[in-house]
Amino acid sequence: MPSLVHPAPDRSRTMRSQQVLTAYLFVLPAIVFFLIFLVYPLVRGLAMSLQDYQIAAPEKPFVGLENYRKLFDDPDFSASLLATFKFTAMFVPAVILVALGLAVMLNMIRRGAALYRAIYFAPVMTAGVAVALIWRYVMHPSLGSANLLLESVGLPPLNWFVDAATAMPSLVLVSVWQSMGLQTILFLAGLQGIPQHFYDAAKIDGAGQWQSFRYVTLPLLQHTTLFVTVTTIISSFQVFTLAFLFGRDGGPGKSLLVMVLYIQHTIMGRGNAGYAAAMAFVLFAIIMLFTLAQLALLRARWEY
Repeated sequence: MPSLVHPAPDRSRTMRSQQVLTAYLFVLPAIVFFLIFLVYPLVRGLAMSLQDYQIAAPEKPFVGLENYRKLFDDPDFSASLLATFKFTAMFVPAVILVALGLAVMLNMIRRGAALYRAIYFAPVMTAGVAVALIWRYVMHPSLGSANLLLESVGLPPLNWFVDAATAMPSLVLVSVWQSMGLQTILFLAGLQGIPQHFYDAAKIDGAGQWQSFRYVTLPLLQHTTLFVTVTTIISSFQVFTLAFLFGRDGGPGKSLLVMVLYIQHTIMGRGNAGYAAAMAFVLFAIIMLFTLAQLALLRARWEY
């Protein structure tokens, strides 16, 4: 006679399935957001880069890699690429050195530390338009306080954004002032995460402040330095707002015609979205190569 007793359902398996389903439901909005606002624009942009995509034209014929081939014959693209590399080469080491120095000083402050952090971080929260207006007045060739300061110490005045030779260093100076607060906070967090007993051991061994900084702080700060370097280089390749506000047409001698600004000129001025998309993917490839190279060369090996 067959048994009338049915096996009890696997309650643990049922509960696990319900938990997995619940987890997927919570993650679903993020997945949808990722697909709509990241994956779809990426795929759509790649398709546009392979077309003669004129915004005003009814037909968008497929041209393959023709847009990418044109980049090699475009002097403005070469100028924008050179301007972007110049900005990155000057901006990244400058902002990292300034931010690290400020972080070390802020780490030694005990009273009013939160106030000083807020002061240094304030430019990061300031709109680019406001920053440009302030510094345009400060760097005015004849009325600006910057030239008045130079003259007061016996130095000749500068034309700042008027002269092609000084336009890019001026852009770097303003960009460092606006961006250094974020890197400072990141370095400060890294400094505060280093255990004090490392410094105590170095002091017992007779190390001074400089030796402690060189042999304790810098090695144990490599994780933070790697993150700051990677993110700063990525942001430097994407510089746009200040370059646009200080040199709407690329600045004197196209010295401020960085890649994102040239992409904006191409799509808004010429209506050539396909060519602009090709430049955007070239910029994406450059950023990816630099990021991978940094992760390979600057990977921190110090653990504590």
